[in-house]
Amino acid sequence: TITAWVNWKGKNSVMPFGFETYDIYVIGGYLGFNTANGDCYGTYFSKYKNKWVHLIVEFHKGEYGKIWINGEPQNLKQKYGRINKKNAVMSDKFAI
Repeated sequence: TITAWVNWKGKNSVMPFGFETYDIYVIGGYLGFNTANGDCYGTYFSKYKNKWVHLIVEFHKGEYGKIWINGEPQNLKQKYGRINKKNAVMSDKFAI
């Protein structure tokens, strides 16, 4: 589980934090999970552009996890691609 304050400036194709092949991705106005497979399983995020928000991201091995924004659980949907379950792992290579 990762918790952080973030301020997204509207840039596309951003990976604010994550592991080698399993991370959080912002693309096309959505924020969600990515497994290095052209995928994004997430929630609409454009309404938070240029605003500080508190994220809680819960990574799950072998599947997508959960996201909370400002304490509210998000209803996540597949927006791009498909999950690569073998890449949904928390490796020792974490980056912010």
